[in-house]
Amino acid sequence: MNCSPSPKWLNLTTQALCLLTAVSAVGMATASVTIAEKPAWLILGFEVVTIVASVVGVLFGLGKFNQAQGLALASVAGSIGVGAFLGWLSVQGRLQIKGSEAPVVLQPLLLGRVGCAALIGSFAAYLVLRRSPRSRQYLLTSILTGGSLVGLLGVLYVVRGKLVAAAETLPGVLSAAGATIVGLLCVILISSSFHCLIRAFEMGREEQMDAGSKAA
Repeated sequence: MNCSPSPKWLNLTTQALCLLTAVSAVGMATASVTIAEKPAWLILGFEVVTIVASVVGVLFGLGKFNQAQGLALASVAGSIGVGAFLGWLSVQGRLQIKGSEAPVVLQPLLLGRVGCAALIGSFAAYLVLRRSPRSRQYLLTSILTGGSLVGLLGVLYVVRGKLVAAAETLPGVLSAAGATIVGLLCVILISSSFHCLIRAFEMGREEQMDAGSKAA
């Protein structure tokens, strides 16, 4: 059961990001065992994983993995992002170079990789959500409820001093009731936002399954 082809702009962007990531991974893997003061074998391993993931991303841009577009790109994004973080963590963000007192700070590389992973991950989400108008409706609802939660928490933070002062002057029962109501409202907004987000992706999957059934 094939999906509709992914947009050309998305394929080209994915290829470009994965090619840049692969080049940086080859360079980092080489540096970790050749010019590092001590071979950083963990970095080497994670960079190899990143190279493999980047190759998969390039193949995706060439039209492969058309049966599971979202899953393919999500796997690429996850491998690049997690690999970058674990590689950075394995040397505490600093790679000591032979003959140099100052270590190389790896934070820019980490941020760049995570940024690429986030962009590729957003492509994966787009490929799933585009399949059904119902997905976009659920996504909009998720954004609205999530935004309402953020707004509510922001207001509570701004007026926290007044709230504390008011709670001290009110009877304990009223303070507890007010806190309970606010807590329940937050729980409802959180639950609604996550539920709608999950349903948005489920609708995309169901739309794909319906299309496959009709084609059969």
